[in-house]
Amino acid sequence: MSIQSSDAWSVRVSRVFNPKPRIAQDNDDRWMDRSEEARLRRAIASIGVHACLYGPSGSGKTSLARTVLARMGRKGRNHIYVRINNSTTWNSFKSQLIENKQAKADTDAPTGVKIGIKNLIPYIEFSGTIDETNLRGAQDRAKIVEALTLSQVASLLVDAGICLVVDDVNFAKPELLRELTDLAKEITDHPTDSMAKIVFVGADDIFLQIIRTERSLKDRMDEIALGSIDDPEGARKQLKRDRVWRFIADGIAQLGLTRPDADKHVNAEELALCMRAIEHAADGLPKSIIKLGRLIAEKGAGRSRVSVYDIRQSAQVMTLRNFQYYRSNYRTLIEHLRKDRFLPEVCSWMFKNGASRIHEVDQLAEDLRGIASYFAVEEALLALSQLDFLVLTGSSGNVFFARDPLLAHTLGVALSHPEQCGIESSYFGVDQTAKQLFLRFASPNDPENKKTVLK
Repeated sequence: MSIQSSDAWSVRVSRVFNPKPRIAQDNDDRWMDRSEEARLRRAIASIGVHACLYGPSGSGKTSLARTVLARMGRKGRNHIYVRINNSTTWNSFKSQLIENKQAKADTDAPTGVKIGIKNLIPYIEFSGTIDETNLRGAQDRAKIVEALTLSQVASLLVDAGICLVVDDVNFAKPELLRELTDLAKEITDHPTDSMAKIVFVGADDIFLQIIRTERSLKDRMDEIALGSIDDPEGARKQLKRDRVWRFIADGIAQLGLTRPDADKHVNAEELALCMRAIEHAADGLPKSIIKLGRLIAEKGAGRSRVSVYDIRQSAQVMTLRNFQYYRSNYRTLIEHLRKDRFLPEVCSWMFKNGASRIHEVDQLAEDLRGIASYFAVEEALLALSQLDFLVLTGSSGNVFFARDPLLAHTLGVALSHPEQCGIESSYFGVDQTAKQLFLRFASPNDPENKKTVLK
């Protein structure tokens, strides 16, 4: 294949497996349904409550929020999307809100709202203009934005019934977060019965930060934690594997290649091994799944199909690279895991239950009750939090998740399948082997664990 043809193929692959937040406006768009989607829709449709969609990086928070709003927007739900970064101030936030630049730039989906500046006066097209008292005499745009009070911004949103999505809230400076939570409170306390609300979207412990900044929001905000791709019914690992597999296989077919599961030369056992390899490389994280899909699809250049060998090799390479990266960049964490007898137990439990999912402290303590007290579990979680491995959050501090889900997942693979990471089973230096740690949490009804026991 020529260099030009190879480059053209890479462009096609990157369009199908694009890491940019996915907005599935139409039913025929490739999209992995999330069980949290229904909860977010209910929160947006409810009057008098805000929502906070939070979770680890790479879990698909932005895609989920944008997709839900795009679909609801087609039915007349007005919304605006604003993104925060490290340099965002209250004035630059108001400017972005007024001009709605992000919503126009990121998607062609109609928001149903026109906000802008006419004759130096901020306006919402279908709800009139704001009171000009505080704006009279303003000569430039910066003064107009600065003159807008928090109450006026709240009134603009309430009068138009706008759902304001504020993304990457975890980057907000304390003073900006204070303004945003005050805005949420102002909307809730507004005398007008309106559909207006704020959907906060962010990583790490942003939910705790919000309610600590404005405690009255605790009972006025729906908490929606988003982890990895999971079964809508919230249970079986095999169903999650099937959904991730379909996403990758559909992408391969979209590129004009034969789907591996439609290849008459591939049997069920080989497909199962492919699914296992994909899970070890990417778990259920959308960004990791897309990255792996791109690696697999690249092998189809100039061919009519990708083989099961291509899939397993790509997944193995990604798993090995992941571990090598994390071993080099998280030396302190790795050393703690190699020296401490209990921390690997926590990591193994997370891997077995989904390293990139949202977990409850009580469930972990219950499952480890035979080997550690509740206090010991809390101390272990605190130690892992101080190592920047975990985020402890939730309204009562009873929820935790991996700060970097792929790191947590890769460590779980290293503990349970060390050979896939190029290390010996004794690498972590605990009395029990990694395999035994993994099997401690194994379900006797899980076929995968039965196979592992037989080995």
